[in-house]
Amino acid sequence: MVAAITCFCRTGISNSSMEDIATEAGMARSTLYRYFKDKDELIIAVMEQEAVSLAKELAIKIPIKKSFSEFIIEGMLLALIYVPEHPVLGKMFAPDLLATSSRIVLMTNHLSQVGIDVVKPVIEAARLAKRVPQGLSAEYLMDWLIRVLFSLLTMPSDITQTYEQKRKLLESMLLPALLPTHK
Repeated sequence: MVAAITCFCRTGISNSSMEDIATEAGMARSTLYRYFKDKDELIIAVMEQEAVSLAKELAIKIPIKKSFSEFIIEGMLLALIYVPEHPVLGKMFAPDLLATSSRIVLMTNHLSQVGIDVVKPVIEAARLAKRVPQGLSAEYLMDWLIRVLFSLLTMPSDITQTYEQKRKLLESMLLPALLPTHK
């Protein structure tokens, strides 16, 4: 996967062929296909690896001690800052790759699972403290959060250009939807 990351960073995801990646790895293309059935599977593996690293980094910056609402808002805002700047994940949201990124990000559960693993203990703690609805599932929450993130990352708006504007949007729209009793 190091070769794929090198190629993705050098020439972009859409411009990196399986042949390029195999050459970078010092192997035949047929050998690469033994590990990954196609380029999408390779992209998913790289994105999952990079998402896990990013999730660990974000978890350090957002202590679990924060309230559930702070954890969600801070996590979303940090993701909105970090993802575009990330050398690999940021490339997933390049305009020429939106068809691929929407198929990979929204239609597979690989990246969702990374987020689920992060939010599940936070939801459980908030549920025990009676701060979230009992029926709130980590799976549905993460699916929705990824869709919101994907939208904010791929469809910029004049209304939500700044960090504070994004915070206000998330606090005024996301929190009431998640926590109807949130004030």
